Amino acid sequence: MTKQEYLRSLRLRLQDYSEEFQKDILDAFEGHFQEGLNAGQTEEEVMESLGTVDEVAENIRMMNPPERERMDSADELRKNITDLSRSIRDTLFTVGDIVTDSMNSAFTDSKREGYSKEYKKSAERGTVNGDIRTLIINSKGGAHDIVIEPGERLDYIFEPGRSLFSKTAAALTVGTEEDSAVFVMNSGTARLKLTVPESIREIGFDLAGGDLYIDDIHTGFISGKTASGDIELNRVSAERVDVRSFSGDIRMEECVYDDAFAKSHSGDIQLRRCRGRIDAECLSGDIDIDRHTAHKIVCSLVSGDADIAGDIESAAIKTVSGDIEFATAVQIALVRLTSQSGDIDATIDIPDYHASLSSLSGDVDIDLPDDVPVKMNGRDDFTAGEGNGVLYIDTKSGDIRVD
Repeated sequence: MTKQEYLRSLRLRLQDYSEEFQKDILDAFEGHFQEGLNAGQTEEEVMESLGTVDEVAENIRMMNPPERERMDSADELRKNITDLSRSIRDTLFTVGDIVTDSMNSAFTDSKREGYSKEYKKSAERGTVNGDIRTLIINSKGGAHDIVIEPGERLDYIFEPGRSLFSKTAAALTVGTEEDSAVFVMNSGTARLKLTVPESIREIGFDLAGGDLYIDDIHTGFISGKTASGDIELNRVSAERVDVRSFSGDIRMEECVYDDAFAKSHSGDIQLRRCRGRIDAECLSGDIDIDRHTAHKIVCSLVSGDADIAGDIESAAIKTVSGDIEFATAVQIALVRLTSQSGDIDATIDIPDYHASLSSLSGDVDIDLPDDVPVKMNGRDDFTAGEGNGVLYIDTKSGDIRVD
């Protein structure tokens, strides 16, 4: 079987899913093939490491049942971003050939601080005036790093960088429509720094390549995706956050939100000292959440590990072929931890719950303090304390430890 036959066969097994979901999965596996080939593997070796098409399809089905569809305001905002940026772009300039060189950037200084003095000479500076409520950033080809910080006005500094393999210079077009400001970049490499006033209530981005940094911003909604870059949010507060990276990491630190969604196909997701409900998904990366405060978190992984700790009342964490470590310091309501072929370790500081544990071919170890009243309801079912919470753990071929 060739790579193309493998991907065609996988697509046939995904017919029950939406076109967008099929494209995301196939793009991810195309990326896996390319990474393996670049590393010197043959197509057969890559397919062996991925598993058979039947195994992959079954894992995907277990992780994402076909009937599950995500339709929320984030989809509407992303559609608005695309439509609005397209209308402005069409009226302001004609896009020529786009050279994609997101892997060819040669930065001489920190991305946050910009490029060297040589390239700062060509920097473009400006201010967008008016009653701006929505900020949209769109890049078509190239590698463009974005830095967003608080400020009294919507100011920007655009610094073209240097590409090793493309002579096409990065270009920026700025436009406004009603209460929206749109920044469109194409080709080359560049750094765009924006200062954003609190009057801006929505920030949307769609990047072909490059990293995104958002620091100390207070807003209503942050939504967007990058094809090949990292997303980093520090000390951000928002009502909703929806961020996605195809082949980059997502990092959030000291952020506060009502509801957040983070998804990476081939990168890791890391949260530190954040507060709010989080739904995180990884196809081939790990999820690491530490010192988190939330009523509920949801994590889904295909081939990665989940390490979750904090003050968490309810959690639903599942992985196909990875381990789960979960720890909470507060009274639990409902915690569900499931893995097809990994170990699961749960540390519940307040032992007041009913537990149901299941492992087909692994060991089960219950290690609670001696002074905790425990009533065994079955071989692997027990009630600790008064049983006010529920702990459910299931793994097919891994060990379980509860303490």
